This record gives sequence, C-alpha cells and structure tokens, in this order.
Amino acid sequence: MLSNSQINPSENHVYYMYNKWRAEKYGDRNECNLPEIMRGKIESLIEKGYTILSKPYPRIIVIITPIKKRVFLSTAYENMIFVDTTSSCDQTSSAITLVFTSHKIGGLPLVCAIHTEQNEPNYTLVFGTIKEAIEKNETSKNLSLILL
Repeated sequence: MLSNSQINPSENHVYYMYNKWRAEKYGDRNECNLPEIMRGKIESLIEKGYTILSKPYPRIIVIITPIKKRVFLSTAYENMIFVDTTSSCDQTSSAITLVFTSHKIGGLPLVCAIHTEQNEPNYTLVFGTIKEAIEKNETSKNLSLILL
C-alpha cells in the first residue's frame, strides 16, 4: 500500500510540491528575485512596529523587533553587550549577527543583522548600520554610544 502511487505521492512528487510552495511563498533559490521579496517582507514588518534598516550593497538588513524595543526602555544594556554571528543560514550564505545584553534573567536580544560577508570591512558596515538603526529607534539613543 505504501508503494501505491495512487494513494501516496512519490518522493519526487513531494519534493516538487515543496519546491513549488517554497518558490511561491519565499522565492526560488537564487538571488535574482531576493530584493523584491525582501521589500515585501520589510514593508509588512514595518507595519507591525518593527524598526528595519536595509542597505542593498553589500546586503545588510538590521531588525529591531517590538519586543527588543522594550529592552531599550530598561537600563539593562548599559553595562555589557555580546555579539554572536551564525553563517550560511540560507541559500545565499547569509550571516546573522545577534547583539545581546546580559540581565539577571539571562540574555536579552537587542538587534538582529542579516548580512552577506564575514570580514572586517563588512562588519564595520554592519555595526555602522546597527548604530543607524538604533538612532532611528528613538527609545534607544544610549546604546548608540556603546557601539562607537
């Protein structure tokens, strides 16, 4: 019964259906249509209260979520911040850099940055963009002094 293709789809058909759904929802696995998909996602997130700053080349997207904005209202981040990067997160080998602060309850997220490369000039641009995003977020002007 498991091998009956009239009842169960073949493995190739499942892959085909998944790839078709993924292309419709998130675009295909190349960078050609990535900017237009990003524009749509960024616009919908801004409507929900996110602070987002995007630069096209090299591609850098900095995201401050509404929950992260609440951390800026406290003084938790004034003492220390931690930075962690995870690379090769998608088909374009993007890196995700997270900025956290320590608190008595654990690590609190401050900023998320998605970028294309992991080298010193790119990190300089990433942290400059993070600083701009923080300054854009009016409730968090003190953290921009830490990132100088």
